[in-house]
Amino acid sequence: MKRAIYLKKLSMSSFIDESGLVVPVTILKYIDQEFLGFKTTEKHGYNAIQYGFGLIKEKKLNKAKMTYFKKKKKSPKKHICELRLDNDAYDEVVQTSEDQEALNNIFSLEAFEENDIVNIAGKSKGKGFQGTIKAHGFHRGPMSHGSKNHRLPGSIGAGTDPARVFKGTKMAKRMGNKRVTVRNLKVVKIDKETNQIILKGAIPGKSNDLILMYK
Repeated sequence: MKRAIYLKKLSMSSFIDESGLVVPVTILKYIDQEFLGFKTTEKHGYNAIQYGFGLIKEKKLNKAKMTYFKKKKKSPKKHICELRLDNDAYDEVVQTSEDQEALNNIFSLEAFEENDIVNIAGKSKGKGFQGTIKAHGFHRGPMSHGSKNHRLPGSIGAGTDPARVFKGTKMAKRMGNKRVTVRNLKVVKIDKETNQIILKGAIPGKSNDLILMYK
């Protein structure tokens, strides 16, 4: 990972490229992000960059977080994140740590260009607890009168031997609401006036969800 920023997913749309093809795209909006500090191998056991985003009122923070922001002399943030960058990218950030403007560019749209190939990580839409028909594509039973198996999962194992249910047996389960990564998406357009970025294809999550974009 060399560069990474958090974005807010707005919606999906379509985009007509130079050759006249209609491309499905996702529109995301940049959120102001501020550098907070470093984590080092000597002190914490690993190298990482810590930054925050999302404004929040002081009264909504607990005492520990409020003390942390006062110590850093930074305005309170709703989210605090860590990024473990490549060694070269980490060294570059350390070198520019004195230059606040150059540092902010690392966590902004300036770090990305059109036609870049990026990866996206976010939480997929939650679909609740679902039965075996929706979750695994099982066939239902007869719907006629007298049938007692309409949407039941059926047999899940033998009784006397092995007298247990094998791990991995397909059953009802919770669907969605998991961290999903989509790789190799193309940056179609970056609009710095509106702080919006347009990616080719679909990405996980619903509108207003937080999305991590990195390369």
